[in-house]
Amino acid sequence: WGAATDAVTAQTSLQYRLVKATTSAAVDSIAEVDAVTGGDILQDYTANDITQNVTGLTHSTAYFFAVVVRDAAGNKSLYTPANQ
Repeated sequence: WGAATDAVTAQTSLQYRLVKATTSAAVDSIAEVDAVTGGDILQDYTANDITQNVTGLTHSTAYFFAVVVRDAAGNKSLYTPANQ
């Protein structure tokens, strides 16, 4: 995913959370992405990290990946979930 921008927080200080699910409905809001637990969290609010290698996926299974970005004030924004 591409780096986000913010009017106050430096781009390198923005934090990203990446999760996976097997349905888009499970990750189509910030609250749903924040509710993901366990092995479906691929990256948990890490600053300035906008790439992740994903392993351990099951063949012939659709996955939806969602990213939430958080600024220094705690404001969050959801990237459009992607289906792979």
